Amino acid sequence: MSADFQAAITSWQEGVKPSIFWSTIAEGEYRPHVSKSTKLRSPVHRILHRAIAHTIVGRKESTRVVTVLDLFFLYCFIQPATCNVAYCLTHYLSQSMGRTQQGYICGGL
Repeated sequence: MSADFQAAITSWQEGVKPSIFWSTIAEGEYRPHVSKSTKLRSPVHRILHRAIAHTIVGRKESTRVVTVLDLFFLYCFIQPATCNVAYCLTHYLSQSMGRTQQGYICGGL
Protein backbone atom coordinates (compact mmCIF):
# COMPACT_ATOMS: atom_id res chain seq x y z
CA MET A 1 0.00 0.00 0.00
CA SER A 2 1.47 3.36 -0.95
CA ALA A 3 1.96 6.04 1.70
CA ASP A 4 -0.26 8.48 -0.25
CA PHE A 5 -3.12 5.97 -0.36
CA GLN A 6 -2.76 5.16 3.34
CA ALA A 7 -2.73 8.86 4.27
CA ALA A 8 -5.82 9.49 2.14
CA ILE A 9 -7.89 6.92 3.99
CA THR A 10 -6.68 7.55 7.53
CA SER A 11 -6.26 11.33 7.76
CA TRP A 12 -8.26 14.54 7.37
CA GLN A 13 -8.91 15.86 3.89
CA GLU A 14 -6.79 18.78 2.81
CA GLY A 15 -8.06 22.07 4.19
CA VAL A 16 -10.21 20.44 6.90
CA LYS A 17 -9.25 21.07 10.51
CA PRO A 18 -10.78 19.30 13.51
CA SER A 19 -11.63 22.61 15.20
CA ILE A 20 -13.52 23.89 12.13
CA PHE A 21 -15.50 20.66 11.75
CA TRP A 22 -16.28 20.69 15.49
CA SER A 23 -17.76 24.19 15.18
CA THR A 24 -20.21 22.93 12.54
CA ILE A 25 -21.58 20.08 14.67
CA ALA A 26 -21.05 21.19 18.27
CA GLU A 27 -21.01 24.12 20.64
CA GLY A 28 -17.89 25.73 22.04
CA GLU A 29 -14.23 25.47 21.15
CA TYR A 30 -12.77 22.06 20.35
CA ARG A 31 -10.04 20.92 22.72
CA PRO A 32 -8.79 17.34 22.24
CA HIS A 33 -9.12 15.10 25.31
CA VAL A 34 -11.36 17.71 27.00
CA SER A 35 -14.35 18.35 24.68
CA LYS A 36 -17.39 16.31 25.69
CA SER A 37 -19.94 14.59 23.49
CA THR A 38 -22.69 16.47 25.35
CA LYS A 39 -21.64 19.54 23.32
CA LEU A 40 -22.67 17.82 20.08
CA ARG A 41 -25.86 19.50 18.87
CA SER A 42 -27.56 16.51 17.25
CA PRO A 43 -28.64 13.49 19.31
CA VAL A 44 -27.78 11.36 16.28
CA HIS A 45 -24.19 12.63 16.42
CA ARG A 46 -24.01 11.86 20.15
CA ILE A 47 -25.21 8.30 19.57
CA LEU A 48 -22.81 7.89 16.64
CA HIS A 49 -19.93 9.13 18.82
CA ARG A 50 -20.86 6.70 21.56
CA ALA A 51 -20.84 3.83 19.04
CA ILE A 52 -17.42 4.96 17.73
CA ALA A 53 -15.93 5.25 21.22
CA HIS A 54 -17.14 1.80 22.28
CA THR A 55 -16.59 -0.17 19.09
CA ILE A 56 -14.20 1.27 16.51
CA VAL A 57 -11.86 2.97 18.96
CA GLY A 58 -12.56 0.48 21.73
CA ARG A 59 -12.19 2.82 24.69
CA LYS A 60 -13.23 1.52 28.07
CA GLU A 61 -12.91 4.80 29.97
CA SER A 62 -13.53 8.45 29.06
CA THR A 63 -16.07 7.47 26.42
CA ARG A 64 -17.79 10.87 26.68
CA VAL A 65 -14.63 12.74 25.59
CA VAL A 66 -14.38 13.39 21.84
CA THR A 67 -10.77 12.70 20.85
CA VAL A 68 -9.25 13.72 17.51
CA LEU A 69 -9.66 10.14 16.27
CA ASP A 70 -13.32 10.11 17.32
CA LEU A 71 -13.86 13.41 15.56
CA PHE A 72 -12.14 12.04 12.44
CA PHE A 73 -14.56 9.10 12.33
CA LEU A 74 -17.52 11.41 12.93
CA TYR A 75 -16.31 13.55 10.03
CA CYS A 76 -16.01 10.52 7.74
CA PHE A 77 -19.48 9.26 8.65
CA ILE A 78 -21.23 12.64 8.48
CA GLN A 79 -19.46 14.15 5.47
CA PRO A 80 -18.78 12.34 2.19
CA ALA A 81 -15.21 11.44 3.18
CA THR A 82 -13.19 8.30 2.61
CA CYS A 83 -12.12 6.35 5.66
CA ASN A 84 -10.59 2.91 6.00
CA VAL A 85 -12.14 1.59 9.19
CA ALA A 86 -10.54 -1.82 8.65
CA TYR A 87 -7.08 -0.25 8.66
CA CYS A 88 -7.87 1.68 11.82
CA LEU A 89 -9.21 -1.44 13.55
CA THR A 90 -6.08 -3.36 12.54
CA HIS A 91 -3.92 -0.54 13.86
CA TYR A 92 -5.84 -0.59 17.16
CA LEU A 93 -5.43 -4.35 17.50
CA SER A 94 -1.71 -4.24 16.72
CA GLN A 95 -1.18 -1.42 19.26
CA SER A 96 -3.11 -3.19 21.99
CA MET A 97 -1.24 -6.50 21.77
CA GLY A 98 0.49 -7.25 25.04
CA ARG A 99 -1.42 -4.67 27.05
CA THR A 100 -3.09 -6.10 30.11
CA GLN A 101 -5.69 -3.40 30.77
CA GLN A 102 -7.22 -2.45 27.45
CA GLY A 103 -10.87 -1.94 26.67
CA TYR A 104 -12.66 -4.52 24.60
CA ILE A 105 -13.16 -3.48 21.00
CA CYS A 106 -16.74 -4.77 21.05
CA GLY A 107 -17.82 -2.97 24.22
CA GLY A 108 -21.51 -2.42 24.66
CA LEU A 109 -23.46 0.74 24.12
